[in-house]
Amino acid sequence: YNTIGGDRSRGRGPVGEGNLISGNGGSAIKIDRSNNVVVGNLVGTDLSGAKALGNNYAGVFITGGANNRIGGADPRDRNIVSGTTGSGIAINNGTGNLVIGNYVGTDITGTVGLGNSVYGISMEIGSANNVVQGNLASGNQLAGILIADAGSSYNAIIGNLIGTDATGAKSIPNGQGVNVGAPFNRIGGMRPEERNLISGNQGGSFINGFGTLVLGNYFGTDITGRQAIPSRSSIGVGARIFLAGNLISGQGFDGVNVTNYTYFGGNLVGIDASGQAAIPNNGFGVRAAGHHNIFQANVIANNRGGGISFDPLSFNTIRRDLIYDNAAKGIQCSSGCVGGLAAPVLTAVTATAASGTACPECEVEVFSDAGRQGRIFEGSIRADGSGSFRFEKQSALKGPNVTATATDRRGNTSEFSTERAVPKPSAATIGPRIGRGSQ
Repeated sequence: YNTIGGDRSRGRGPVGEGNLISGNGGSAIKIDRSNNVVVGNLVGTDLSGAKALGNNYAGVFITGGANNRIGGADPRDRNIVSGTTGSGIAINNGTGNLVIGNYVGTDITGTVGLGNSVYGISMEIGSANNVVQGNLASGNQLAGILIADAGSSYNAIIGNLIGTDATGAKSIPNGQGVNVGAPFNRIGGMRPEERNLISGNQGGSFINGFGTLVLGNYFGTDITGRQAIPSRSSIGVGARIFLAGNLISGQGFDGVNVTNYTYFGGNLVGIDASGQAAIPNNGFGVRAAGHHNIFQANVIANNRGGGISFDPLSFNTIRRDLIYDNAAKGIQCSSGCVGGLAAPVLTAVTATAASGTACPECEVEVFSDAGRQGRIFEGSIRADGSGSFRFEKQSALKGPNVTATATDRRGNTSEFSTERAVPKPSAATIGPRIGRGSQ
């Protein structure tokens, strides 16, 4: 029940009631008990908060402690934790701790990097049920935030700026964004205040803890989601990860690389947060190197490679995704798709219907597009036992072209079919116009 520091706005100088804790041969602050508070301190900087003096291990080191609070939601409680030879804030075997509202790896203004030599914020060696919220973690040599080791589960990383300045408009790169190597953690959330901005880093982010949720974050853009702040590499995703509602645009390579048993739904890839303007990734939007992945209801557009790349017959399912304006194929089966599921063949298209052949009893999804991808989802139908299908709508197909994909009962999805044009209405179909006309 100790408090280290205080309100930096009270008293003289930038420290106020806080402490200047710098230049030490070990960690600046070490906590091995519970229910302590650390607020308003300059850790690892000089008195102005503008230059690094460092400490020889972590800035704040919690080992075995529980229910401690580092920082606060009020800016007056903010700690500046920068310039150390270890991690800025390190939690080992700690539970229920709250790290909130700190600047980790920058100066006091949050606009200049004073990086820590290892991680910005780390949770390791069985650290569970901790919350890392509303921090600026930028300029650090390795990842901005790390979760690692067995037992480091049920941690939440929410509402942080990772790799940008305090305004979320410019890059202050970490070596990586977020690195998660332990199961059952949460990165972001579906409420706007839980969104992490993870952009501008030298490498990508790596999510390799099964059962981890990656929700509602912005990767590769500014805080508005309308301008690119690229990280140089992709998001790497291990097995059994759930990604939903993220914006993944402006990345220096592919948007995201997934492996096995990933659910990827409702994400915007290569487009801005409004869903209108292009912010392309520099490779594929999504690359699936493994099997049993589900891609559903995403927008994957404008990427400088293709939309989605996957291995043939690896049970990768693509459902109701809007895929368009990618430089290469919208859906690309790797290795020339040898042995892969054949795309449907459209044999006839009218203003309201599309017919063709696909694999027997496969689900056929029909799209409209300006090219050979799928900007508008028109609907779906199951092919009969011989593979024939006829898809009809009461209203007109949007066009100008129609494409289709097929998904078999095992969950394999094909590439897009060759496009066929929607016929333009004839004069007889349109009929005479009756009216006063223009004047």
